Amino acid sequence: MSFNSSSNADELALSQTILTGVSLLAVFVAIFALGVERTRRVREYDKGHETTKPDLMGCFSNKPVGWFASLMGRRAPVLALPSIGGLIEAADRGLWSSTTLDHMPEIHPELTWIPLYESIFDDLHVLQGLNKLPSAWSQSASTRRVFVNMSRLGHAAHRSNLAVTRRGLLAKGCLAEGIRKLPGAVAGGALTKDEGKGLARLKAVWLVGKTPCIPVTREELVALSLVMGMPIAKGGDGHYAGIGAYGLSLDLAHTEANWKLTLVKGSRIPRHAPSMGGGYTSLMAKHLACGSIPFAEGGDWIRSVYVTDAVLAAVRDGVCIVDTQAYGGASLEFLRRLPADKAIDAYYGIAEDSDSQGGSDPGRILNANKQEVGSWASLVAGIAFGGLVPQADRHVVEVVRFTVSGQADGCVQNLELLVDELHGADKEAKMFGERVAERNAATGHMYVNHNFPASDKNPRDAASIFARYMNLLERVIARSEGSPVLPTGSAATGPVVEPVVEPETSRSEGDLEAQNGYAMHSLPSANGHAQGGGGGGGNNGGAVDGSESPGQPSDHVFEATVALLKRTYRAAVKARKIKAEEAKPWLIAPDTTAAHTPAELELVSQDLGTKLAEIKAALRDDRKIPLEDAATVVRCILAAWADTVPRVDVMEHLPNREDPSRPESGTGVIFMDALPSVVALS
Repeated sequence: MSFNSSSNADELALSQTILTGVSLLAVFVAIFALGVERTRRVREYDKGHETTKPDLMGCFSNKPVGWFASLMGRRAPVLALPSIGGLIEAADRGLWSSTTLDHMPEIHPELTWIPLYESIFDDLHVLQGLNKLPSAWSQSASTRRVFVNMSRLGHAAHRSNLAVTRRGLLAKGCLAEGIRKLPGAVAGGALTKDEGKGLARLKAVWLVGKTPCIPVTREELVALSLVMGMPIAKGGDGHYAGIGAYGLSLDLAHTEANWKLTLVKGSRIPRHAPSMGGGYTSLMAKHLACGSIPFAEGGDWIRSVYVTDAVLAAVRDGVCIVDTQAYGGASLEFLRRLPADKAIDAYYGIAEDSDSQGGSDPGRILNANKQEVGSWASLVAGIAFGGLVPQADRHVVEVVRFTVSGQADGCVQNLELLVDELHGADKEAKMFGERVAERNAATGHMYVNHNFPASDKNPRDAASIFARYMNLLERVIARSEGSPVLPTGSAATGPVVEPVVEPETSRSEGDLEAQNGYAMHSLPSANGHAQGGGGGGGNNGGAVDGSESPGQPSDHVFEATVALLKRTYRAAVKARKIKAEEAKPWLIAPDTTAAHTPAELELVSQDLGTKLAEIKAALRDDRKIPLEDAATVVRCILAAWADTVPRVDVMEHLPNREDPSRPESGTGVIFMDALPSVVALS
């Protein structure tokens, strides 16, 4: 009897224990479920939670909020990234170029801005590793977070191997950097502030629905379209679209009560394949489209010549260009509205005859005090070293064509044949990209017509052709006399190595004067008067100083090109004067024409295609290219560019059909005020 009572008591105790455990477990499950539901609801109403997803945001993902923090109601912090304007300011410093766009991978994530930002930050990450990124930018929290994520997440699938290949070609001496920094950045002068500019110009990411977007102003959108070589057209249904260089396209439509902008890198036909050259700069892309040609820089200013109708006529007459205080023109004001690293000091005045006769060379550039600050030949030569943009203002095209002179009919075909010849000297290196290697491997490639495939020139074709021209220039620089690198041999096929970073050295103003061939004076202020302190520009905190020290290969080729263009420009001015005198023989002074010999004017009628063919025939695998021939190649590149580059007009308003200022047929249009004030790049 007692045994049964004891057994029943044990069973009752066990049952009570089990029921208590189940009850506690149920309570714990209920509490956990409430916590999960609480966390889910907090994150559901926390739009910023979308920015913490690595599979969506990639290396730009925000720091995630922990489970307990979400339970306590904490939300994701606001994600701030460099704006489009800030990235363009960084490009103005030379931190990335059009090659970044050319080498972008063809990936199509949910967020279309991710590939653009990843490609740019890939280049910036390399510069940061070489201590060539301004410390104020590389040490900022937003930049460091992106760099850490790039290393931690390992987004190698999103990275193009073309950029790595190009760095290897530069390191081995197969190519030499062709983009030159504008002269005038003097160490020790007034420095451009990095705070609040470039990568430090942050904007909070917008959340349209649950889509993280980059806010883009109309000025930033226009600047981006210029850098991408992309005229913007308004469709019949009210949306805007543009197709530009390197397979890039933009589409702007009003949806979900917002203007949403999408950027797509589509597939490219074989003739638009990427090149290995350095491309063009954002500074040149903006200026040349607006009729301005940069020629010098200082701490806070970019000096340029704004080519108006009057300036074009003055250049043709050999008259000096002078700084002036007057209204320049609509396209200059358009340019000043765009995001830029430095302000613009444009020269567009016409000097008096007495000022123009003060020097031996025509077309000198004078400041407000009538001091020479530049030469027309060096200004035009600079376009070849970073300014082969896929669209340009017609005035710029005309002055370049006049300056280089000569007959450019056979330039395009013979430049491509020269590319083939230089490729054949070292086929394994593939210095001109896969496309050139493939066309050379095909039979009958020498009979291919390399001119524009259609009469309607467009930036898509232009960008691919001009990218090969820049690639050609960099190969010519590497093989030119004065270059310390080997043109062919084991160095061209060795292992890929990173470039060696030489310690930066400061240069005096006198050194720069000797290098550039003319005196550098202090930059004028906004009202046109000279001010002290020319600048260190983008050399802040270890920033890239794109100017090279004297004796580098690109300096030799550039100086030889300037010397050649001085001769061609002088001959073009003389030929124009002779033609004007022959039209009015009664105005010819005695013995005037005797001063002009046929040898001086031969450059004006020279067949540049034939000259290129002679240079190609003289090439040998084991010899350097003479500087005179290298300068002729640069001249031919400029002539071919001026002969084929598509024209573009920039306008604040989209003109009506009846507007007399409407661009001529075949000219691209970039307009500003008709665009929405702010759009969301999704």
